[in-house]
Parts: sequence; structure tokens; C-alpha cells
Amino acid sequence: MSIGFDIPLSLRLGGVVAQTVVAPPPPPPPLWTPVLLRHTLPYGQQILLKLEVAWSYTQLQQARLVAPYGDTIGLARSVRCVWATNPELRTRHLLPYGEPSAVAKSIQLPWGACRAIVVRHASRYASMGVITRSVQVGWGASSIVATRHTSGYGETNSVAQVLRCSWATSLVVAARLTSHYGETNGVVQVNRSAWNFSSAIGVRQIGRYSETIPVAQTLQCTWQASTSVAIAHASYYGETDPITARLLSEYWLTTSVATSLETRYHLLERNPVQRTCRLPWALVEDLSIQSVWNTPELVWNGRTIRILKATLSCDEDSPVWIARIEIAAVENFALMQIGDALSLTVGLESFAFIIDGKTFSRASIVDRQCEITAVSPLALYDAPFTGAIQIHETAAISARAAVESLIGGVDWHLPEWTIPADRLRVDGATPLAAARNIVAAIGGVVESYPDGSVLCRRRHPVSVPQYGLANLSHSLLDADVIESRAQVSPQRGYNRITIANEESAGRTNDDRIESITDPDNPWQRTVRAYLATPRTALLTHTGNPGTIIGTLGKVTRTEIETVEFVAGQASVRYPITRIVSATWRHADLGAITVDQNNLSSSVPGYSLLVITYTTTSLDWHVHLDADEDVQFVLVDV
Repeated sequence: MSIGFDIPLSLRLGGVVAQTVVAPPPPPPPLWTPVLLRHTLPYGQQILLKLEVAWSYTQLQQARLVAPYGDTIGLARSVRCVWATNPELRTRHLLPYGEPSAVAKSIQLPWGACRAIVVRHASRYASMGVITRSVQVGWGASSIVATRHTSGYGETNSVAQVLRCSWATSLVVAARLTSHYGETNGVVQVNRSAWNFSSAIGVRQIGRYSETIPVAQTLQCTWQASTSVAIAHASYYGETDPITARLLSEYWLTTSVATSLETRYHLLERNPVQRTCRLPWALVEDLSIQSVWNTPELVWNGRTIRILKATLSCDEDSPVWIARIEIAAVENFALMQIGDALSLTVGLESFAFIIDGKTFSRASIVDRQCEITAVSPLALYDAPFTGAIQIHETAAISARAAVESLIGGVDWHLPEWTIPADRLRVDGATPLAAARNIVAAIGGVVESYPDGSVLCRRRHPVSVPQYGLANLSHSLLDADVIESRAQVSPQRGYNRITIANEESAGRTNDDRIESITDPDNPWQRTVRAYLATPRTALLTHTGNPGTIIGTLGKVTRTEIETVEFVAGQASVRYPITRIVSATWRHADLGAITVDQNNLSSSVPGYSLLVITYTTTSLDWHVHLDADEDVQFVLVDV
């Protein structure tokens, strides 16, 4: 469009602004003349722009443009001419959506005209870009141009330019652009000096991607041959994903954008890694390793129940597997009862369980947690599902038969051994506890298979003396161990171990020693030892070396006592080997049960009993060499 004043003015929005100034006499104060402009966008929308021009005579001093969204674009220009020459100012400004705005200027200065140019740019978006430039040219004085552009979207698009001019000779401009995205943001600027010497420009583009795509460009200068500019593009990814984009800008607005993406591979809706298993080597050669991708499955009463979480555990000494299962639906949780059978499949293994506990918690109306605990079916032979039992086996019985009579059929991986007659007694214990005690007597443990069957095996498959001769199932060398820790500290040791077929084998406190002095010779005495379990033992002392000890061996004698029963319990002085006779005084409390020197009646009550019994002891005849107190020590052979 054209506006008629005393000076010619040509204005095109978004394009080129050209103005010609002729130096008049000293101007009066400027007058602002508002002009309303109507601008039609490419999409059919019309906006009103307001152009205010301050002029004086034939010189345009200031011009500013006001858009409908506030002071969108402001231009301020000030021109001072010394010799009233006709400097020419051309400005081209592109404003796409939010993109950095490039401003290219061409200035021709004859002689020593002094001019200061200040341009400030604000785009439609907040803090999009600020460009400040200042040029001072005199007789041979250098010109310095500094430009800094800051983007509002977090990218740092810094452009540093240094221009030094001596006698208006050739100008060298170096620009460096750093972008956060992979698009090519090339910056090319041409500055022509008054003498039209050539300008060399170097541009380097650094992107986010690692693949190198060389781009060659040629820049034509005025007085020199073409100058080649090399641009390197880096990409992180190895696949060839060419992206082409075409941007057309018209009147500062984007009219069309075309983008295409090509890839050599098909896009998958599911994650293929969930069904991929890579094994560089096998740790266990004699076992098969399979890739498993599924979720635990719970079956109750023939129905598959949806669960949220399941946890399985089994300790070394535990005879059963333990499961903690979180049920998804509260309706299914309410129908399950204690003692119901379950089947839980985890991976390729199925586990048989019975429910032994239910937990319901609610943090809010919508936040509820339904959890059940389950154990292997072997737990039905233990409390609280089964009470205590009493068994007294008078005949000899094999250990396996005894265990199977208590908990049913078992997979026996232990030596076959026989429990002597009248040595198997169960009183106040559950069947599972009694079976575990029988198996533990020969160093075994009771375990449950995942399917619910029972296994009796050795706790340690190889005995200590056979460690050096045993075949190794797996070998883990130092390179296979990721982390290790060793601690050396004093430990309690043992120099003798006594093995017996009774539970009281290790109770050495049940052994008792008594010393009886000869009434006719105080230097002579008899030492008797009553052992808790039959075994061979020696008697030593800590007294004078001249003390003589003579072995008398096992001695059986008869004792007669009158004992008092309180609540069906009584005791005698010595361990009973055999009861010769027993007579109740007044109240008859029934049959008598003997345990060492402890007596119990079948009927709880109070009474007196005259009992004649035999007892057995290891006796030694001792002759003292001095009148002193002597400590006697019983040592197992």
C-alpha cells in the first residue's frame, strides 16, 4: 500500500520496508499520524493493524506498528545524517510460529556519515526473541555488531557475531547455532561493505543425533570465487529415518507444512522383549532352562480365581510351603473357607495348598485388600488342625513304618533303621511333630513336594568325612561370584560327640555321681555313677597323684523306699532299672509309669507308695593318699 505524505513511503507487512530520507532544515517536533491498516491472514481471518508515523518535513523519524494482541511488534528507528546524504535502509523480517526471527540488513554509507540504528523485536509469543544491534561507523573506526537471541521454549539458540571494519574493508561473520532438536537450523548472513569486498561465512550445525549426514552448500560472494560451507549433522540412532519437511511462510504466518517419515522396520503393538530369552551360557548343564511369560493362576473348587499378587516361601526346616495370595474380587474372597483346597500355578510348577488364614483390610471405601494364607496339605497333621496324640509301641518297628503310621505315605530317602521295642513313645505331641522327631534322630528332615506329597531326606546329603570324595553337582568359581564376604572369629568347638538313639542323649546334666565313705576307714570310699543313658565312662580326679581308683564295673542292687505322691507325681533316690514290688498305702492311684527316678500314677491324687526296685550304677573303689577333698570327673570313652 502507499501513504501520501511529503515523503514517499512504501510498506509491506511481513516483507520489506523501504524508506528514503532527504535531509531538510532543522525539523520541528515530530507529529504522530495514526494510520489503520487491514491485514488478511492466509486462513481468511482479518486483523487490524495500526501504524503510527512521526514525520517532520521530508524526513521520517520514527515508525511503530501496533497489532490487535497488544504491542506485538514495535519498530524504532533513528537516523542522523551529517552531510544530508541519502542513506538507504532495507529490512526484511520473517515471523513463523514461534521460530527464531532472522533479521538481515544491508547498509551503504558514503563517506563519514554517522548513524546509530537500534532495533527491538517482540514476537506473538511471550519472550520469544530479543535482538539488539548497534552500529557506529566513522572515518576508519571499527564497527562492532553483537547479537543475542533467546527463545521462549527453553532452547538456547545463541548467535554470536563480531564485526570489525577498518576503512570499510571486507567483513568476516562467524555464526554458531546450537539446537535441542534434530531439525536443521542453518544461519546464513551476508554483509556487504561499502567497497564490496568479499565476506566469508562459516556455519556449523550440531544436532542431537549421532549419524553423520554431510551437507555441502555454496555461497557466492561479490568479488571472489565461490566459498564452500560444510555442515555436519549428527544423529544418535543407527536406523535410517529420513524426515523431510517443507515450510512456506507468507506474511509472517505458516501456510503449509508437509512431513514424511520412513522406517525400515514394522512397528509392534506389544513389547517383544517380554517373550525373548537370551542365554549366553548355561549355569546348569544337566537342567533345562525355559523362558516363562505368564501370570500366576489360582484354581479353587474348579474355578479360576483372578489374583493380584502371590508370594511363595519355604524355609530349610519348614515341612510345608507357605503362600500369601491377594484376591482381586471380594466376592471370591468371601466364599473361601478355612481348610479349602487350592491349586496355585506359578511358571511351570503347580502347588497344592489348603487355606489356613484370611485377612481383610480397608483403608477407604474403594481401597480394599483381600489376602489369604495357604500351606501344604501336610499341615493338616499339625496344630491347629490335629490335636495331641499318645502312642506307646511295645514291639520293635522300623522308622519308616512309624513315620507312615503318623502322617501317611512318604518318599523315604533315608537309611532303613529299626526302633527297639518299648522305645517309641509319643505323649502330648501332634503326628507331624512326632514324625519330624523320628526323622531328625538320624539327621533327616521332612519336606513337602509342590504337589503336596511328603519327602523324608538327609539334612546333609554328604557326610563330613566324604566331602573330598563327593561328586560336585555345580561349580561356582571366583569369576562367577559377584559379591562375597568372609569373617574370621573365634567359635565354640567340640572335641567329643556322643550319639545315642534317645532324645536325652545330650543331657549330660542327668548323670549323677555320689561318693560313699567307708565307715571303718575314712581313706577308703566307693564312687557310684548313675548315667542318664547306658554308655562306657571313666572316672578321673583332680587330687593327689597318689590317689588310686579301681574299677568295679556295673553293679545292680536293690533299694526300698516309701515315696509321697502329690497330684500323681513322685520321685525316688536312684534311677529305677526294674520295679520289684509296689504297695499303695490307703489310696490306690493305679498303675505306675517310670522315667529314670521319676514316678507318675495313672490316677492323679495323693497317696503313699512303698516301692522296692533295682538300680544299676558304675562303681569305683577309691583309696586316698592324703586327707583332702577330691574332685571326681566322669569322662565318656
